[in-house]
Amino acid sequence: MISSKLSRLYLRCKEAQLFQLLSKEKLEQKESDFYKKLLRFKTQFSKFVLPVKLKSKQEVITKQDLQMRVINKQIHVDSLNAKPNQILTKQNDLDNSLLSFEKPGAKLGPLQKLKKIIFQHPEVFSLQKFRNKLKSSKKWYNRSNSARMTHARRSVMIMKTKEQHIQELNSLRERSMSQLKKNISETQLNIQGVDKELRSKSVRFRQFRQNTEQPFQIENRYQNLSKSITKLDQTKKNI
Repeated sequence: MISSKLSRLYLRCKEAQLFQLLSKEKLEQKESDFYKKLLRFKTQFSKFVLPVKLKSKQEVITKQDLQMRVINKQIHVDSLNAKPNQILTKQNDLDNSLLSFEKPGAKLGPLQKLKKIIFQHPEVFSLQKFRNKLKSSKKWYNRSNSARMTHARRSVMIMKTKEQHIQELNSLRERSMSQLKKNISETQLNIQGVDKELRSKSVRFRQFRQNTEQPFQIENRYQNLSKSITKLDQTKKNI
């Protein structure tokens, strides 16, 4: 009986240990996946999209170099997180954001001591660190989202101003077309009036010309008659 109970307890302990290991592996996998996604998002849509910066007169830092720096920094942080519990507890003691209730030289009560013991556990430390990184990523996402919203508002305002400018241009074009049609009709009326006046003046000029040329025509006729008479007289004499 005792041996069976011991074996059952041993199996239960093994199952609990396996469950803890599996949960720890799942959390680590989720954390690594999150960091990879966050790193990919940051390298794609962050300040590294800015133009190339000059490091010196000879060397130039490109976008790829900046991305490699971020990746190397993330690898260094992951390697620090993978170290044993002692280093994690030291980092935990130095981290003021995790242990905000603890100050250097302050006396800790029983609740603070319990919190310190809990936070010194590596899984709790990693979860709290993951939580803080989630908060920072959320702040960064909110900043980027606000920037995106401001850019969207600016684009909407630009589109509105463009539409207003197009409407103003269309109204100006319509006004100019109406004014041009009015001017054309006025010029046509003026041309018709000038044409009538020219016709009347041409008729008057013809009449005046006829009146002025009539005496000259009579004189020419008289001269022709006199010439014909002289010719007849000459022919009579010759006969």
